[in-house]
Amino acid sequence: MIKTFLELDLRAKLNFALLSLFLYIAFLFGGASRVDVPSQPVVRLAAVLAIAIFAAQLDRTGWRAIRPALLFLGAVAAIILVQLIPLPPETWAALPGRALYAEALGVAGLPPVWRPLSLTPDLTVNALLSVLPPLALILGLGVIGRKPYVLLVPIVLAAVAISAVVGVIQVSSGLFYLYRITNEGSLVGFFANRNHQALFFAIAFPLLACWAASPSGDRTHAQLRNWVALCVGVALIPLLLVTGSRAGLMLGAIGIVAALAITVRLRSERGMPIFNLSLRAGLLLLIPIAAGIAAVGATIYLARDEAIQRLQEGPTNELRSRNLPLIVELTRDHLPLGTGYGSFDTVFRSHEAHATLSEFYLNHAHNDWIEVVLEGGVLPIPLILLYLGWFALRAWRLWVGNRHRDSPMLGRAGTAIVAIVLIGSVLDYPLRTPFVAVLFALGSVWMLGPGRRADEPVSFEKTGLAV
Repeated sequence: MIKTFLELDLRAKLNFALLSLFLYIAFLFGGASRVDVPSQPVVRLAAVLAIAIFAAQLDRTGWRAIRPALLFLGAVAAIILVQLIPLPPETWAALPGRALYAEALGVAGLPPVWRPLSLTPDLTVNALLSVLPPLALILGLGVIGRKPYVLLVPIVLAAVAISAVVGVIQVSSGLFYLYRITNEGSLVGFFANRNHQALFFAIAFPLLACWAASPSGDRTHAQLRNWVALCVGVALIPLLLVTGSRAGLMLGAIGIVAALAITVRLRSERGMPIFNLSLRAGLLLLIPIAAGIAAVGATIYLARDEAIQRLQEGPTNELRSRNLPLIVELTRDHLPLGTGYGSFDTVFRSHEAHATLSEFYLNHAHNDWIEVVLEGGVLPIPLILLYLGWFALRAWRLWVGNRHRDSPMLGRAGTAIVAIVLIGSVLDYPLRTPFVAVLFALGSVWMLGPGRRADEPVSFEKTGLAV
């Protein structure tokens, strides 16, 4: 990887450094989704600066490489902008779900004025600004070209390690929780939500497989990297338990399966036996596996396996489960145009049943598939279906019908990243967190396949997969 970086010209190195810096700003300051988090402006300001720099350098070849991602993101922004168009008072009041608010405005004695479709236009503007971080990432990928993509793998993995270390300090000392509203007592790292930290750990597994298989001319170095990747992967498993995220257990399993699939497929493509271990290597392999089993056992014995404990409790008494029927009803009542992006909290509180009132509150539906339709109506549905269709087609070509000259390792890792986020959105709202949105954009662009024709394909002739 160092050789790949050194082969870049000065301009490419500077652009790669800028993109890496932006990734770390998003990581350090973009771990929460709340609009009132003070770090949100930091990420967006950095995104604006990165967009200006990258957009000024984007050429025709770079544009072609990222065009689908830019068009999709532009369509998302357009749907949000539609919700901010002012409507005549009569038209606004006649929209589904607006009768209650129109009546409240009349009781308050406020004169009829033109209002946007969104019930919370200020929060919808905030939703529009949330497009900036993934846009900056996509433009940066278009500028640096495809060859340095593999260099981003250790950049992200280093962030995983940093977040893991901070998380261990959090659960052992109760210190270094970065957000006022967070899952205190759980391992959240640089996130406010334990589910999002667990998702980040899950994404790390396929990235570790890519890092272990990245080009290396030194066999000893490649074997050492395989060993380190295995040890790190094993260490992440007990940390997943400590996060307290039940969804994280499922996502972690998906990440592990994806990592194994990437490794097996690469060995098969290189004509290497899937299992080719000497006695010495086999014994060495048992060390991290045994250590991992011992760590998991110790975690359970010391009652730090919060995720398993919460899994045994079941979801029947959870606030999100009890309110799901009301959320579905609100979604139906506000079709076909929705309530406006960012409006869930306000709309839900105005309809919440007295029987479910408690000291806890529901800031999101904890099912982003439903919440997107509640807030956006039918407008985002064709876009969602289009993306899912593209994802299925690209995943098939990357895993089954691959005809590229080079191994689509990063593309396959991209399918894992995207799949983990999409599945995680069934039980949570990861894409509303800036850093996760950036990672989702990264995985999507990796899936696009060969981009800049001037770039030489990344060679994986010497992957170091043989142990």
